[in-house]
Amino acid sequence: MKNVVARGTLYLMFAQFMVMFLGYVLQVWLGRTLGPSIYGSLGVVLSLIMVTKTFFLTGIAKAMSKFVAEEKEKVGSILRAGLYLQLGSIALCLFLYYFLSAFLANVFHDPGLVGVIRFSSLTVLFVGLSTVYSEGYLNGLRMFKQQAYVELIHSFMRVVLAFVLVYAGFQLYGAVAGYVIAPIFALFFGWKWSIIEKGNTFEWKKLFWFALPITLYYAFILFIMELGLYTVKAYFLDGVYAGYYTAASTLAKINFSLFSVLPLTILPSISSALSQKNIILVQKYISLSLRYALLLLIPFSFLLSLYAQPIILLFYSSSYLEAVSPLQILTFAYMFFTLFFLFTSVISITHRPVVSVYFAAGGLVMGVVLSYIFIVLYGFVGVAFASLVTSFIGFIATSFFLYTQLNMSFPFVSFFKMVFSGLIVYILGLFLPVKGYYFIFFGGLLLLFYYLLLYLTKEITVDDIGYVKSVLFKK
Repeated sequence: MKNVVARGTLYLMFAQFMVMFLGYVLQVWLGRTLGPSIYGSLGVVLSLIMVTKTFFLTGIAKAMSKFVAEEKEKVGSILRAGLYLQLGSIALCLFLYYFLSAFLANVFHDPGLVGVIRFSSLTVLFVGLSTVYSEGYLNGLRMFKQQAYVELIHSFMRVVLAFVLVYAGFQLYGAVAGYVIAPIFALFFGWKWSIIEKGNTFEWKKLFWFALPITLYYAFILFIMELGLYTVKAYFLDGVYAGYYTAASTLAKINFSLFSVLPLTILPSISSALSQKNIILVQKYISLSLRYALLLLIPFSFLLSLYAQPIILLFYSSSYLEAVSPLQILTFAYMFFTLFFLFTSVISITHRPVVSVYFAAGGLVMGVVLSYIFIVLYGFVGVAFASLVTSFIGFIATSFFLYTQLNMSFPFVSFFKMVFSGLIVYILGLFLPVKGYYFIFFGGLLLLFYYLLLYLTKEITVDDIGYVKSVLFKK
Protein backbone atom coordinates (compact mmCIF):
# COMPACT_ATOMS: atom_id res chain seq x y z
CA MET A 1 0.00 0.00 0.00
CA LYS A 2 1.31 3.41 -0.89
CA ASN A 3 2.40 5.55 2.02
CA VAL A 4 0.09 8.36 0.93
CA VAL A 5 -2.86 6.13 1.80
CA ALA A 6 -1.38 4.96 5.08
CA ARG A 7 -0.29 8.45 6.09
CA GLY A 8 -3.64 9.85 4.97
CA THR A 9 -5.33 7.26 7.16
CA LEU A 10 -3.18 8.41 10.07
CA TYR A 11 -4.11 12.06 9.48
CA LEU A 12 -7.81 11.25 9.46
CA MET A 13 -7.52 8.74 12.30
CA PHE A 14 -5.76 11.37 14.40
CA ALA A 15 -8.43 13.90 13.50
CA GLN A 16 -11.12 11.32 14.20
CA PHE A 17 -9.45 10.53 17.52
CA MET A 18 -9.47 14.20 18.46
CA VAL A 19 -13.05 14.58 17.24
CA MET A 20 -13.98 11.54 19.27
CA PHE A 21 -12.07 12.78 22.32
CA LEU A 22 -13.69 16.20 22.20
CA GLY A 23 -17.07 14.61 21.51
CA TYR A 24 -16.74 12.28 24.48
CA VAL A 25 -15.70 15.13 26.75
CA LEU A 26 -18.87 16.92 25.67
CA GLN A 27 -21.06 13.81 25.92
CA VAL A 28 -19.80 12.94 29.38
CA TRP A 29 -20.32 16.46 30.65
CA LEU A 30 -23.79 16.62 29.12
CA GLY A 31 -24.67 13.22 30.58
CA ARG A 32 -23.61 14.29 34.05
CA THR A 33 -25.17 17.75 33.77
CA LEU A 34 -28.51 16.89 32.17
CA GLY A 35 -29.17 13.53 33.85
CA PRO A 36 -30.29 10.24 32.20
CA SER A 37 -33.79 11.39 31.15
CA ILE A 38 -32.85 14.65 29.36
CA TYR A 39 -29.64 13.05 28.10
CA GLY A 40 -31.71 10.29 26.51
CA SER A 41 -33.83 12.89 24.70
CA LEU A 42 -30.66 14.64 23.53
CA GLY A 43 -29.30 11.31 22.29
CA VAL A 44 -32.41 10.78 20.17
CA VAL A 45 -32.28 14.33 18.72
CA LEU A 46 -28.58 14.06 17.86
CA SER A 47 -29.16 10.63 16.36
CA LEU A 48 -31.92 12.03 14.14
CA ILE A 49 -29.52 14.78 13.01
CA MET A 50 -26.92 12.18 12.07
CA VAL A 51 -29.34 9.91 10.22
CA THR A 52 -30.98 12.82 8.39
CA LYS A 53 -27.62 14.29 7.43
CA THR A 54 -26.54 10.91 6.11
CA PHE A 55 -29.73 10.26 4.18
CA PHE A 56 -29.84 13.61 2.43
CA LEU A 57 -26.26 14.82 2.30
CA THR A 58 -23.57 12.12 2.43
CA GLY A 59 -24.14 10.36 -0.90
CA ILE A 60 -23.33 13.40 -3.03
CA ALA A 61 -20.05 14.00 -1.20
CA LYS A 62 -19.03 10.34 -1.57
CA ALA A 63 -19.84 10.42 -5.27
CA MET A 64 -17.85 13.62 -5.65
CA SER A 65 -14.83 12.00 -3.97
CA LYS A 66 -14.92 9.12 -6.46
CA PHE A 67 -15.18 11.28 -9.58
CA VAL A 68 -12.67 13.87 -8.37
CA ALA A 69 -10.15 11.06 -7.80
CA GLU A 70 -10.79 9.64 -11.28
CA GLU A 71 -11.25 12.83 -13.35
CA LYS A 72 -9.05 15.52 -11.82
CA GLU A 73 -9.24 17.62 -14.97
CA LYS A 74 -12.97 18.15 -14.26
CA VAL A 75 -12.65 18.93 -10.55
CA GLY A 76 -14.11 22.44 -10.79
CA SER A 77 -17.18 21.29 -12.69
CA ILE A 78 -17.66 18.34 -10.32
CA LEU A 79 -17.56 20.69 -7.33
CA ARG A 80 -20.15 23.03 -8.84
CA ALA A 81 -22.45 20.14 -9.73
CA GLY A 82 -22.10 18.77 -6.20
CA LEU A 83 -22.99 22.11 -4.65
CA TYR A 84 -26.16 22.48 -6.74
CA LEU A 85 -27.32 18.94 -5.93
CA GLN A 86 -26.52 19.40 -2.26
CA LEU A 87 -28.55 22.60 -2.04
CA GLY A 88 -31.54 20.78 -3.48
CA SER A 89 -31.13 17.96 -0.93
CA ILE A 90 -30.88 20.47 1.91
CA ALA A 91 -34.11 22.18 0.88
CA LEU A 92 -35.99 18.87 0.72
CA CYS A 93 -34.49 17.78 4.03
CA LEU A 94 -35.58 20.93 5.86
CA PHE A 95 -39.09 20.68 4.45
CA LEU A 96 -39.60 17.06 5.51
CA TYR A 97 -37.89 17.53 8.85
CA TYR A 98 -40.25 20.33 9.82
CA PHE A 99 -43.46 18.48 8.97
CA LEU A 100 -42.42 15.10 10.42
CA SER A 101 -41.25 16.47 13.77
CA ALA A 102 -44.63 16.08 15.49
CA PHE A 103 -44.97 12.49 14.26
CA LEU A 104 -41.50 11.58 15.54
CA ALA A 105 -42.13 13.16 18.93
CA ASN A 106 -45.33 11.12 19.21
CA VAL A 107 -43.50 7.88 18.34
CA PHE A 108 -40.98 8.58 21.10
CA HIS A 109 -43.72 9.46 23.62
CA ASP A 110 -42.21 12.92 24.16
CA PRO A 111 -44.30 15.87 22.82
CA GLY A 112 -41.70 18.30 24.13
CA LEU A 113 -39.29 17.15 21.42
CA VAL A 114 -41.23 18.84 18.58
CA GLY A 115 -39.57 22.24 18.92
CA VAL A 116 -36.11 20.79 19.54
CA ILE A 117 -36.33 18.52 16.50
CA ARG A 118 -37.36 21.42 14.28
CA PHE A 119 -34.56 23.60 15.61
CA SER A 120 -32.00 20.82 15.11
CA SER A 121 -32.93 20.55 11.42
CA LEU A 122 -30.93 23.73 10.78
CA THR A 123 -27.79 21.64 11.32
CA VAL A 124 -28.11 20.06 7.89
CA LEU A 125 -27.80 23.41 6.11
CA PHE A 126 -24.19 24.12 7.07
CA VAL A 127 -23.14 20.50 7.53
CA GLY A 128 -24.41 19.73 4.05
CA LEU A 129 -22.39 22.49 2.43
CA SER A 130 -19.21 21.82 4.42
CA THR A 131 -19.41 18.11 3.56
CA VAL A 132 -19.21 18.92 -0.15
CA TYR A 133 -15.87 20.61 0.39
CA SER A 134 -14.32 18.28 2.97
CA GLU A 135 -15.56 14.77 2.11
CA GLY A 136 -16.07 15.49 -1.58
CA TYR A 137 -13.40 17.87 -2.87
CA LEU A 138 -10.57 17.52 -0.32
CA ASN A 139 -10.96 13.77 0.11
CA GLY A 140 -11.14 13.13 -3.64
CA LEU A 141 -7.87 15.02 -4.16
CA ARG A 142 -6.37 13.11 -1.20
CA MET A 143 -5.83 16.35 0.70
CA PHE A 144 -6.27 14.36 3.89
CA LYS A 145 -4.39 16.82 6.09
CA GLN A 146 -6.70 19.71 5.12
CA GLN A 147 -9.73 17.47 5.54
CA ALA A 148 -8.50 16.53 9.01
CA TYR A 149 -8.18 20.23 9.92
CA VAL A 150 -11.77 20.88 8.83
CA GLU A 151 -13.01 18.00 10.98
CA LEU A 152 -11.05 19.25 13.98
CA ILE A 153 -12.29 22.83 13.66
CA HIS A 154 -15.88 21.60 13.39
CA SER A 155 -15.58 19.40 16.47
CA PHE A 156 -13.75 21.98 18.59
CA MET A 157 -16.31 24.70 17.94
CA ARG A 158 -19.19 22.32 18.58
CA VAL A 159 -17.79 21.47 22.01
CA VAL A 160 -17.07 25.10 22.93
CA LEU A 161 -20.48 26.36 21.84
CA ALA A 162 -22.39 23.54 23.56
CA PHE A 163 -20.43 24.01 26.79
CA VAL A 164 -21.08 27.74 26.87
CA LEU A 165 -24.77 27.55 25.98
CA VAL A 166 -25.65 24.69 28.32
CA TYR A 167 -23.69 26.31 31.14
CA ALA A 168 -25.65 29.51 30.47
CA GLY A 169 -28.82 27.58 31.28
CA PHE A 170 -30.24 26.65 27.86
CA GLN A 171 -29.89 22.89 28.57
CA LEU A 172 -31.30 20.79 25.70
CA TYR A 173 -31.60 23.69 23.26
CA GLY A 174 -28.11 24.90 24.16
CA ALA A 175 -26.57 21.49 23.43
CA VAL A 176 -28.35 21.29 20.09
CA ALA A 177 -27.36 24.87 19.21
CA GLY A 178 -23.70 23.84 19.40
CA TYR A 179 -24.36 21.31 16.63
CA VAL A 180 -26.27 23.89 14.58
CA ILE A 181 -23.68 26.69 14.67
CA ALA A 182 -20.35 24.80 14.61
CA PRO A 183 -20.57 23.65 10.94
CA ILE A 184 -20.38 27.28 9.83
CA PHE A 185 -16.71 27.33 10.82
CA ALA A 186 -16.05 24.03 9.01
CA LEU A 187 -17.77 25.43 5.91
CA PHE A 188 -15.55 28.50 5.89
CA PHE A 189 -12.27 26.57 6.03
CA GLY A 190 -13.46 23.88 3.62
CA TRP A 191 -14.38 26.60 1.13
CA LYS A 192 -11.05 28.38 1.72
CA TRP A 193 -9.03 25.27 0.75
CA SER A 194 -11.15 24.49 -2.31
CA ILE A 195 -10.67 26.13 -5.68
CA ILE A 196 -13.46 26.21 -8.25
CA GLU A 197 -11.74 26.39 -11.63
CA LYS A 198 -13.14 26.50 -15.10
CA GLY A 199 -12.45 23.42 -17.14
CA ASN A 200 -14.05 20.41 -18.75
CA THR A 201 -17.76 20.09 -18.06
CA PHE A 202 -19.17 17.31 -15.93
CA GLU A 203 -22.71 16.00 -16.30
CA TRP A 204 -24.53 16.49 -13.00
CA LYS A 205 -26.86 13.56 -13.73
CA LYS A 206 -23.86 11.24 -13.63
CA LEU A 207 -23.13 12.47 -10.11
CA PHE A 208 -26.77 12.18 -9.07
CA TRP A 209 -27.32 8.61 -10.23
CA PHE A 210 -24.09 7.45 -8.64
CA ALA A 211 -24.95 9.29 -5.41
CA LEU A 212 -28.47 7.85 -5.13
CA PRO A 213 -27.55 4.27 -4.14
CA ILE A 214 -24.75 5.58 -1.90
CA THR A 215 -27.29 7.81 -0.16
CA LEU A 216 -29.60 4.85 0.45
CA TYR A 217 -26.67 2.74 1.60
CA TYR A 218 -25.44 5.24 4.20
CA ALA A 219 -28.98 5.89 5.39
CA PHE A 220 -29.55 2.18 6.01
CA ILE A 221 -26.14 1.89 7.71
CA LEU A 222 -26.94 4.74 10.10
CA PHE A 223 -30.41 3.37 10.80
CA ILE A 224 -28.81 0.05 11.77
CA MET A 225 -26.46 1.88 14.13
CA GLU A 226 -29.18 3.96 15.75
CA LEU A 227 -31.96 1.39 15.67
CA GLY A 228 -31.31 0.23 19.22
CA LEU A 229 -31.73 3.72 20.69
CA TYR A 230 -34.93 4.34 18.70
CA THR A 231 -36.33 0.99 19.84
CA VAL A 232 -35.57 1.68 23.49
CA LYS A 233 -36.98 5.22 23.34
CA ALA A 234 -40.18 4.07 21.61
CA TYR A 235 -40.70 0.98 23.81
CA PHE A 236 -40.11 2.42 27.28
CA LEU A 237 -42.19 5.31 28.55
CA ASP A 238 -39.51 6.12 31.11
CA GLY A 239 -36.87 8.20 29.32
CA VAL A 240 -34.03 7.09 31.60
CA TYR A 241 -33.61 3.87 29.61
CA ALA A 242 -32.84 5.88 26.50
CA GLY A 243 -30.26 7.73 28.58
CA TYR A 244 -28.64 4.46 29.67
CA TYR A 245 -28.58 3.14 26.13
CA THR A 246 -27.21 6.44 24.79
CA ALA A 247 -24.32 6.22 27.27
CA ALA A 248 -23.58 2.58 26.39
CA SER A 249 -23.73 3.09 22.63
CA THR A 250 -21.69 6.30 22.80
CA LEU A 251 -18.80 4.47 24.48
CA ALA A 252 -19.19 1.34 22.33
CA LYS A 253 -18.85 3.40 19.15
CA ILE A 254 -15.21 4.24 19.93
CA ASN A 255 -13.94 1.56 17.55
CA PHE A 256 -16.30 2.53 14.79
CA SER A 257 -15.51 6.23 15.22
CA LEU A 258 -11.81 5.58 14.74
CA PHE A 259 -11.94 3.04 11.93
CA SER A 260 -14.77 4.54 9.89
CA VAL A 261 -12.04 6.71 8.31
CA LEU A 262 -10.57 3.66 6.53
CA PRO A 263 -13.08 3.79 3.65
CA LEU A 264 -12.42 7.53 3.31
CA THR A 265 -8.74 6.89 2.62
CA ILE A 266 -8.71 3.60 0.73
CA LEU A 267 -11.74 4.10 -1.54
CA PRO A 268 -10.17 6.89 -3.68
CA SER A 269 -7.09 4.68 -4.13
CA ILE A 270 -9.22 1.61 -4.95
CA SER A 271 -11.17 3.70 -7.45
CA SER A 272 -7.94 4.87 -9.06
CA ALA A 273 -6.58 1.30 -9.20
CA LEU A 274 -9.83 0.05 -10.73
CA SER A 275 -9.67 2.72 -13.44
CA GLN A 276 -6.24 1.28 -14.29
CA LYS A 277 -7.69 -2.27 -14.12
CA ASN A 278 -5.07 -3.19 -11.51
CA ILE A 279 -6.95 -5.85 -9.51
CA ILE A 280 -3.82 -6.96 -7.66
CA LEU A 281 -3.37 -3.47 -6.25
CA VAL A 282 -7.04 -3.37 -5.26
CA GLN A 283 -6.62 -6.63 -3.34
CA LYS A 284 -3.51 -5.27 -1.65
CA TYR A 285 -5.28 -2.13 -0.48
CA ILE A 286 -8.15 -4.13 0.98
CA SER A 287 -6.14 -6.90 2.66
CA LEU A 288 -3.61 -4.62 4.34
CA SER A 289 -6.27 -2.20 5.56
CA LEU A 290 -8.31 -5.08 6.97
CA ARG A 291 -5.38 -6.71 8.73
CA TYR A 292 -4.19 -3.58 10.49
CA ALA A 293 -7.75 -2.68 11.42
CA LEU A 294 -8.18 -6.08 13.08
CA LEU A 295 -4.93 -5.66 15.01
CA LEU A 296 -6.47 -2.66 16.75
CA LEU A 297 -10.19 -3.45 16.72
CA ILE A 298 -10.01 -6.78 18.53
CA PRO A 299 -7.94 -5.89 21.62
CA PHE A 300 -9.76 -2.61 22.21
CA SER A 301 -13.09 -4.43 22.02
CA PHE A 302 -12.04 -7.00 24.61
CA LEU A 303 -10.64 -4.36 26.95
CA LEU A 304 -13.70 -2.12 26.64
CA SER A 305 -15.96 -5.04 27.50
CA LEU A 306 -13.70 -6.14 30.35
CA TYR A 307 -13.65 -2.73 31.99
CA ALA A 308 -17.21 -1.66 31.13
CA GLN A 309 -18.22 -0.95 34.73
CA PRO A 310 -15.25 1.23 35.79
CA ILE A 311 -15.45 3.04 32.45
CA ILE A 312 -19.13 3.85 33.01
CA LEU A 313 -18.35 5.02 36.54
CA LEU A 314 -15.43 7.11 35.35
CA PHE A 315 -17.28 8.86 32.54
CA TYR A 316 -20.95 8.86 33.46
CA SER A 317 -21.12 8.26 37.24
CA SER A 318 -23.07 5.67 39.22
CA SER A 319 -26.37 7.06 37.88
CA TYR A 320 -25.65 5.16 34.65
CA LEU A 321 -24.68 1.74 36.06
CA GLU A 322 -27.60 0.20 34.16
CA ALA A 323 -25.59 0.91 30.99
CA VAL A 324 -22.85 -1.61 31.90
CA SER A 325 -24.52 -4.75 30.51
CA PRO A 326 -25.47 -3.26 27.11
CA LEU A 327 -21.98 -1.74 26.83
CA GLN A 328 -20.35 -5.16 27.28
CA ILE A 329 -22.40 -6.48 24.38
CA LEU A 330 -22.37 -3.41 22.14
CA THR A 331 -18.57 -3.16 22.09
CA PHE A 332 -18.44 -6.44 20.11
CA ALA A 333 -21.49 -5.47 18.08
CA TYR A 334 -19.69 -2.36 16.85
CA MET A 335 -16.51 -4.33 16.20
CA PHE A 336 -18.34 -6.54 13.71
CA PHE A 337 -20.34 -3.58 12.45
CA THR A 338 -17.10 -1.73 11.66
CA LEU A 339 -15.95 -4.68 9.54
CA PHE A 340 -19.37 -4.87 7.90
CA PHE A 341 -19.14 -1.15 7.10
CA LEU A 342 -15.63 -1.55 5.66
CA PHE A 343 -16.65 -4.49 3.47
CA THR A 344 -19.82 -2.89 2.14
CA SER A 345 -17.88 0.30 1.38
CA VAL A 346 -15.42 -1.74 -0.68
CA ILE A 347 -18.27 -3.55 -2.43
CA SER A 348 -19.86 -0.21 -3.36
CA ILE A 349 -16.74 0.88 -5.23
CA THR A 350 -15.66 -2.45 -6.75
CA HIS A 351 -19.14 -3.48 -7.86
CA ARG A 352 -22.40 -1.66 -8.46
CA PRO A 353 -23.19 0.50 -5.42
CA VAL A 354 -26.69 -0.99 -5.35
CA VAL A 355 -25.19 -4.27 -4.10
CA SER A 356 -24.12 -2.53 -0.89
CA VAL A 357 -27.64 -1.09 -0.61
CA TYR A 358 -29.03 -4.63 -0.64
CA PHE A 359 -26.68 -5.72 2.15
CA ALA A 360 -27.45 -2.65 4.26
CA ALA A 361 -31.21 -2.93 3.68
CA GLY A 362 -31.11 -6.60 4.63
CA GLY A 363 -29.20 -5.73 7.78
CA LEU A 364 -31.77 -3.08 8.68
CA VAL A 365 -34.73 -5.45 8.23
CA MET A 366 -32.96 -8.09 10.30
CA GLY A 367 -32.15 -5.52 12.99
CA VAL A 368 -35.77 -4.34 13.23
CA VAL A 369 -37.11 -7.88 13.61
CA LEU A 370 -34.46 -8.97 16.13
CA SER A 371 -34.73 -5.76 18.14
CA TYR A 372 -38.47 -6.21 18.54
CA ILE A 373 -38.13 -9.87 19.53
CA PHE A 374 -35.29 -9.39 22.01
CA ILE A 375 -36.60 -6.23 23.68
CA VAL A 376 -39.83 -8.08 24.47
CA LEU A 377 -37.87 -11.04 25.85
CA TYR A 378 -34.92 -9.40 27.60
CA GLY A 379 -35.60 -5.67 27.89
CA PHE A 380 -33.19 -3.03 26.66
CA VAL A 381 -30.19 -5.38 27.09
CA GLY A 382 -31.83 -7.57 24.46
CA VAL A 383 -31.65 -4.71 21.97
CA ALA A 384 -27.86 -4.69 22.36
CA PHE A 385 -27.76 -8.43 21.70
CA ALA A 386 -29.92 -7.97 18.60
CA SER A 387 -27.35 -5.45 17.36
CA LEU A 388 -24.55 -7.98 17.93
CA VAL A 389 -26.32 -10.73 15.99
CA THR A 390 -27.20 -8.39 13.13
CA SER A 391 -23.66 -7.06 12.80
CA PHE A 392 -22.09 -10.52 12.93
CA ILE A 393 -24.36 -11.93 10.22
CA GLY A 394 -23.71 -8.87 8.05
CA PHE A 395 -19.97 -9.34 8.51
CA ILE A 396 -20.15 -13.02 7.48
CA ALA A 397 -22.34 -12.28 4.43
CA THR A 398 -20.10 -9.51 3.07
CA SER A 399 -16.96 -11.58 3.69
CA PHE A 400 -18.42 -14.38 1.59
CA PHE A 401 -19.38 -11.95 -1.18
CA LEU A 402 -15.87 -10.48 -1.41
CA TYR A 403 -14.41 -13.98 -1.47
CA THR A 404 -16.60 -15.10 -4.36
CA GLN A 405 -16.45 -11.88 -6.38
CA LEU A 406 -12.96 -10.48 -5.73
CA ASN A 407 -11.18 -13.62 -4.58
CA MET A 408 -10.58 -11.76 -1.32
CA SER A 409 -10.55 -14.37 1.42
CA PHE A 410 -10.99 -13.19 4.99
CA PRO A 411 -7.81 -13.90 7.04
CA PHE A 412 -9.50 -16.35 9.37
CA VAL A 413 -6.22 -17.80 10.70
CA SER A 414 -4.99 -14.34 11.70
CA PHE A 415 -8.45 -13.47 13.03
CA PHE A 416 -8.58 -16.52 15.29
CA LYS A 417 -5.06 -15.85 16.56
CA MET A 418 -6.10 -12.31 17.48
CA VAL A 419 -9.37 -13.45 19.09
CA PHE A 420 -7.60 -16.21 21.04
CA SER A 421 -5.01 -13.71 22.29
CA GLY A 422 -7.85 -11.35 23.17
CA LEU A 423 -9.58 -14.08 25.21
CA ILE A 424 -6.36 -14.77 27.13
CA VAL A 425 -6.02 -11.07 27.89
CA TYR A 426 -9.69 -10.90 28.94
CA ILE A 427 -9.36 -13.84 31.33
CA LEU A 428 -6.18 -12.42 32.85
CA GLY A 429 -7.91 -9.08 33.30
CA LEU A 430 -10.63 -10.70 35.42
CA PHE A 431 -8.03 -11.33 38.14
CA LEU A 432 -6.61 -7.80 38.17
CA PRO A 433 -7.95 -4.97 40.39
CA VAL A 434 -10.25 -2.46 38.73
CA LYS A 435 -11.05 -0.02 41.56
CA GLY A 436 -10.39 3.65 40.94
CA TYR A 437 -8.08 4.34 38.05
CA TYR A 438 -6.17 1.06 38.33
CA PHE A 439 -7.94 -0.31 35.29
CA ILE A 440 -6.20 2.22 33.04
CA PHE A 441 -2.74 1.01 34.10
CA PHE A 442 -3.62 -2.67 33.93
CA GLY A 443 -5.45 -2.17 30.67
CA GLY A 444 -2.28 -0.73 29.16
CA LEU A 445 -0.27 -3.71 30.41
CA LEU A 446 -2.81 -6.14 28.97
CA LEU A 447 -2.68 -4.37 25.62
CA LEU A 448 1.11 -4.72 25.52
CA PHE A 449 0.81 -8.37 26.51
CA TYR A 450 -1.71 -8.90 23.71
CA TYR A 451 0.74 -7.66 21.07
CA LEU A 452 3.52 -9.69 22.67
CA LEU A 453 1.40 -12.81 22.24
CA LEU A 454 0.85 -11.99 18.57
CA TYR A 455 4.58 -11.42 18.11
CA LEU A 456 5.41 -14.75 19.76
CA THR A 457 2.88 -16.53 17.54
CA LYS A 458 4.44 -14.78 14.51
CA GLU A 459 1.24 -12.95 13.66
CA ILE A 460 3.14 -9.69 14.04
CA THR A 461 6.43 -9.78 12.13
CA VAL A 462 9.50 -7.61 11.76
CA ASP A 463 8.08 -6.48 8.41
CA ASP A 464 4.96 -5.19 10.19
CA ILE A 465 7.06 -3.21 12.64
CA GLY A 466 9.13 -1.78 9.80
CA TYR A 467 6.02 -0.83 7.86
CA VAL A 468 4.51 0.99 10.83
CA LYS A 469 7.78 2.88 11.33
CA SER A 470 7.82 3.90 7.66
CA VAL A 471 4.32 5.30 7.96
CA LEU A 472 4.86 7.09 11.25
CA PHE A 473 8.28 8.48 10.42
CA LYS A 474 8.49 9.75 6.88
CA LYS A 475 11.95 9.31 5.38
